[in-house]
Amino acid sequence: MLNPSLTAQQPLRLGLVGATGAMGRRVLRVLGEQATCTLTAVLARPGRQDAAQDVSAAYPDAQVTCAPEAFAAAIDVALDFSAPAACQALGPALAAAGRPYVVASTGLSAACEAALDATAQSIPVLVAANLSLGVQVLMQLAEQAAKALGDWDMEIVEAHHRRKVDGPSGTALALGAALTRGAPHLAPKVGRGPQPEGRPAGELGYSVVRGGDVAGEHTLYLFGEGERLELIHRSQSADIFARGALVACRRILGAAPGRYTMQTLPPLPR
Repeated sequence: MLNPSLTAQQPLRLGLVGATGAMGRRVLRVLGEQATCTLTAVLARPGRQDAAQDVSAAYPDAQVTCAPEAFAAAIDVALDFSAPAACQALGPALAAAGRPYVVASTGLSAACEAALDATAQSIPVLVAANLSLGVQVLMQLAEQAAKALGDWDMEIVEAHHRRKVDGPSGTALALGAALTRGAPHLAPKVGRGPQPEGRPAGELGYSVVRGGDVAGEHTLYLFGEGERLELIHRSQSADIFARGALVACRRILGAAPGRYTMQTLPPLPR
């Protein structure tokens, strides 16, 4: 339920989880560029409050706490960029306070997924591997293309900076899921070794590239006989994920309880 104290003239009170991580710091920087959201609370891990002192210096009115209940009471929406995600501890507190939950963490465990399902019984919950607005459109295009070209060969190639741990990326897997919605027969194949019989039909290949400071690049290949279709998204700055996350936080306000994607969230009022 939307916090009744929030009016159209007031900025959204944002609670941030993972504020000291790479994406959390980008959210803090992007917050300074706009006036629709303001940081009012940071959830820190027990014993790690000191790590958030630079956050307090930039946002002196923001509460830094390790208590999920105190965090939930100080916000209108929670944004989680932590790793691992804090959903098992935070979900029940947000549900009790009626505060929506936006989860941008990747690599969620089965326990986290179960906790989010339970939380979504009481509040709206958005879980997205990538909140870039361009990637959301790419997912829609991928599903449409796979539906129209289901007998073509399909491959996903993703490239990221050398420090990225997971592979394939959460975004690549989400794009693969979009292709599979359009062509349900596809079977995932991560990496390639020798294939004496050649590429089997119905395989959805994932290739991973790591190096330098690449913010993120995803290419979807759909190969036909004598032609191919390429759908590409290139991230020039990871700030796009932070900006998309703030849009998601505004869109989820007032939504009914349940689990959402960026495609199923209500649009922003015009």
